Amino acid sequence: MKKLIGATAISLQLLTPTAFAADQSEQENHFRELYGIEVQNESVSSYYADAEGLKGRQLFDALHEITGRNYRSFSYGEARDILYNKADNQNGKVYAHYSDLWVTGRGRDWKEQGDANRDGTGNDFINCEHIWPQSKFGKSLPMVSDIHHLFSTFSKPNGMRSHYAFGEVNRSLYSTSAGSKLGEGEIFEPADTAKGNVARAMLYFYTRYHNRNIWAQNTSKDEFFFDNLETFMRWHAADPVDEKEKHRNEVIYQNQRNRNPFIDRPEFVTQIGIDGFAR
Repeated sequence: MKKLIGATAISLQLLTPTAFAADQSEQENHFRELYGIEVQNESVSSYYADAEGLKGRQLFDALHEITGRNYRSFSYGEARDILYNKADNQNGKVYAHYSDLWVTGRGRDWKEQGDANRDGTGNDFINCEHIWPQSKFGKSLPMVSDIHHLFSTFSKPNGMRSHYAFGEVNRSLYSTSAGSKLGEGEIFEPADTAKGNVARAMLYFYTRYHNRNIWAQNTSKDEFFFDNLETFMRWHAADPVDEKEKHRNEVIYQNQRNRNPFIDRPEFVTQIGIDGFAR
């Protein structure tokens, strides 16, 4: 498998907190109208109190500790119920991440209408994608049911992604109308609408579980994760946090009792930096 970092390097100096600036009050009002959930800024601020003023590996280590506090582990079935019926649900519809579509249904039964995402598979069903593939940690708890890296997707793009690394595809062998695609060399590229979400989920998972057995014996750590940190940072900047992602984070917190820090505080990504995430 080839390395996934593009030939053209990015300047991490461009990925400063100002790159994510927005009218906070306007965002919160819109979020409240959409989901009826109030973001408690004061409680979020106190949640990260032990990380304030830190950078690099010290910040990484602090967030590792913070995201493990008060963690409530669910069974995989319970986690999927929360995912489909709460975290990825808006007004009774589930969001299919790789296809950028909303799907009707109930419980664990959510179906595509025809071939809505134009990937050649009609009437597909929603299932649960592990952004960090469960085969890499042996389907072990708590990783297998950590909702922060579980995404609702149609089964076909989920299967095409398989356990492959994320990256940028030159020639696609499979694609959805949203732009998710499988490329030569076993590389999967999510749609532009999902790139930031995928990056933040990958960075969360590694921050939370880097000291666990999360690498299958045949996994190249560099090709799967470390060589792609620059790509994840670029995706994180290009596809900033939106209301759907904030909604997920709040719902997961209300159930699982921990948060994805890179959704709450996007600037943490560049404050840690590639060297801080690297081994």
